[in-house]
Amino acid sequence: MAKSTVSDAAAAMLGDYNCAQAVLASCGETFGLARKTAISVAQTLGGGVAGTGNVCGAVTGALMVIGLKHSIAEGFDAAIKEKATQLGQEFISRFKARHGTILCRELVGCDLLTREDRARAKPVTASICPGLVRDAAGMVNELLAED
Repeated sequence: MAKSTVSDAAAAMLGDYNCAQAVLASCGETFGLARKTAISVAQTLGGGVAGTGNVCGAVTGALMVIGLKHSIAEGFDAAIKEKATQLGQEFISRFKARHGTILCRELVGCDLLTREDRARAKPVTASICPGLVRDAAGMVNELLAED
């Protein structure tokens, strides 16, 4: 994944995409995922999974990228599943080390469950989330390069 992909992810976040869409669409192409499909698949993962403030969409997007690299089209392979799980855990550990949490509501300091809360959070997420997306894309890039 090129450095420009990391910048592309942050730019996508500033556009119309949520954080999961931005990471998955920008990084998933490396592993054959069409941008349009990535945008569709990650549609409900913004705002900490469907706006609930749970796991940050940048994290879920990065975890999906790991799954793209370490997966098989059909059947089951315990070694591949274990590798993907280990890499996912390592990514989460690195993200937490840098940001203290993987929970959207804690990262942005807002509850996102109501329309009013989301409206109040919009300027906060516009200032915080592009950096989280950039970091997630960069960290998944580094992790998969080490792999």
